[in-house]
Amino acid sequence: MLSSTMSKYIKIIFYSSISIFVFLILIIFTPLNEYLVFLFPYLFVVSFLLGIALLVLSKRGVKEEKLRRLLIINGISLAGIPLLSVLHNLFYALEQLVENVFLTNVISYLGILFFILSVIVCPIVFLGTIVWIFTLYLKELRRI
Repeated sequence: MLSSTMSKYIKIIFYSSISIFVFLILIIFTPLNEYLVFLFPYLFVVSFLLGIALLVLSKRGVKEEKLRRLLIINGISLAGIPLLSVLHNLFYALEQLVENVFLTNVISYLGILFFILSVIVCPIVFLGTIVWIFTLYLKELRRI
């Protein structure tokens, strides 16, 4: 299933996305951020591009429906992390500029929503789909 339905390019992008995600987590949560903080914006751009590439290639190049859905969700969640982070920052900046109280509250709630999606939901979905894809792979190995 996985070895027969995933093309070489999708596998490369999938494993690259895992390594970029791990590297991002290491930069954020370890003392590496003092030395490698300049790489953070580049890693964000690369993770966004890898997510989009995984989304497009898996939509066209994977035959099995369950694996295709998982790869699409994986690509969306990977691309969503930097995209939603940028949207959160844009809404925060817009909130600082707006003087209308109602509009400020709406923009503030949208900024909070994008922050929660970017920091909590997307990484959990990304890790969950990785575990699920590896589970499918192990089930395929057990059948062989």
